[in-house]
Amino acid sequence: MSVRELSRRIFQSLWRGFYRDQTKRPDDSAVHVRRGYKTLEVQAEGRGNIPDTAAVKAGGRAAEGEFCYGTVPGHGHGQGLGRFPKTDRRRSVTIVEETCNKEAPGQRYYAFETARKALIGNVLRRVTNTQAANLRRRAAKYLTGDGNPSSFLALVGVSLASGTGIMTKEDEIEGVCHEIRQAVSKTSLVRTNLNNNQEPQDSGGSKDKVWSLEDFELGSAIAKGCSAVVYSARAKNSKTDEFNLAMKMMFNYHAESNALTILRAMQREIVAAREVSLPTELQQAALQLGSGRMVRVPHHPNIVEIYTAFADRIPGLPGAINMYGDALPTRLNPEGSGRNMSLFLVMRRYDCSLRDYLSVYAEQLTTRISSVLFTQLLEGVAFLHQTGVAHRDLKSDNILIDISGGVDYPRLVITDFGCCLADSNHKLKLPYTTYDTDKGGNPALMAPEVASAKPGAFKTIDYSKSDLWTAGTIAYEIFGGLNPFYSNQTSPGLLSTNYTMDDLPCMPEGTPVLLSRLVRTILSPAPSSRPEPKQAATICQLYLWSPSQWIKTTGRVSSQDVLQWLLTMTTKVLCESRWGNSESALQEYQLVATFLTTTTLTDIKTSISWIQDQLDEMED
Repeated sequence: MSVRELSRRIFQSLWRGFYRDQTKRPDDSAVHVRRGYKTLEVQAEGRGNIPDTAAVKAGGRAAEGEFCYGTVPGHGHGQGLGRFPKTDRRRSVTIVEETCNKEAPGQRYYAFETARKALIGNVLRRVTNTQAANLRRRAAKYLTGDGNPSSFLALVGVSLASGTGIMTKEDEIEGVCHEIRQAVSKTSLVRTNLNNNQEPQDSGGSKDKVWSLEDFELGSAIAKGCSAVVYSARAKNSKTDEFNLAMKMMFNYHAESNALTILRAMQREIVAAREVSLPTELQQAALQLGSGRMVRVPHHPNIVEIYTAFADRIPGLPGAINMYGDALPTRLNPEGSGRNMSLFLVMRRYDCSLRDYLSVYAEQLTTRISSVLFTQLLEGVAFLHQTGVAHRDLKSDNILIDISGGVDYPRLVITDFGCCLADSNHKLKLPYTTYDTDKGGNPALMAPEVASAKPGAFKTIDYSKSDLWTAGTIAYEIFGGLNPFYSNQTSPGLLSTNYTMDDLPCMPEGTPVLLSRLVRTILSPAPSSRPEPKQAATICQLYLWSPSQWIKTTGRVSSQDVLQWLLTMTTKVLCESRWGNSESALQEYQLVATFLTTTTLTDIKTSISWIQDQLDEMED
């Protein structure tokens, strides 16, 4: 039996004893005892921390190898945690479960504080790194201080593996990675927005609120594109006068003016929406929207936050005729070609697009900022790939930046899914039988395998690495250069259909060598030569947070080294991110948490192997 499974059973039993102690028992003179026996076979290697106190039997004598939840007469409270002799290699531990209507005289149950002290005193000290030991003890004390068992047990699964030699098998270490993913995924860093007060709230407290334009006040226009316009907005029931939302109004030239038809025609736009607001009588019909084939993108820190979507009548707003007169209906503009109703998306308001950020704050950009931005972009692309969605229109205008933590701590999100491929049946492969099939937007940044595809009877286009390729071209812009696939005053721009690796220019000066080589690999014309999106994101995360010797020398990195590093990073996220931190610090914790919620030992070792190969090539 693995250490993780054993720890789960033991602490589950401890908590049963703790909750029995809190429950009032009827005052009955008779004591009814029911015992259940389970025998667990545990492996002891040298020193093994495991409870080995004896169960109280008739006459108060302890039987060797048995464990009870009460205190053995003659033993102090909380002293039931012993150790195997070095000669014992395998032992059967019988867990005796007792339920009684009346507490036996002198019998006491483990309290939460005892279990907490046992964890801190006997498990968390078994580490080889002093800093890691201190962090783990602080995390345990904080997470278990309020008596919440979920946080306590989540940390136990991680901490029991922190001693050298406890975990030796690859599958067991993968099990610890699973515990890490579960523990970190429960934090607010990845589940909710860091700045929660922006989401519109229903003053009536109803979960079935049907949103409409009447619930919002629109401000000035923020941006306009060929298919939509974005206005600043605020909920009328908001406690603040700040226009902290963005309202995206789609241009509707063709879809009939009813909610279901509009949602069906523009369903790609709502793949990242948390909800679609419809009247009750239309909700059942909406379940059949897209025949259930459209993939919905879950919440992710690097994907735009769309709170709700609804269909409503186009409003007459100041300056609308001059800005987008042709998209207005004839009731607002006699020369307009638009319909009376369209789709509205309510989303978080971000500060600027990536293009604007790189232009306005070019002098303040550093290598660290650019590396963080590129890592966030790859994390977003990898998450879409994992979800089964291809964006197909990535560009710096479709990437938004939040600088609430300061210019030096930007948060990047991918937006505008109007051209995406999100088909649950075909996944990331699009049947390509005719030239009329939509291959996506922005031909200049279309991956080679997409741009050069020819239709045929059984042809498909594989988009599994197309967004990754586009992200590689945007890396030139992020690190302060020009995108080589855009034309400019000095160059007509490369064509994705016929370029070679020798045609690619060097990355801008100051780009880390490791990331430069990663970008070149990503931009390989052959998809098979590119890394997986998740591997590319993991390489960037390792560059940012791993020990420096991992990315500077070719020495061997063992699984135990990886485990110790993961545990330290996990503890920092679980512990330090909950204490008083600035918005800028939380942005970095969020990036680490994004990595920890999806990582596996295989991903990390594969990425480290890639890094080692690059270091070997540079030495040659």
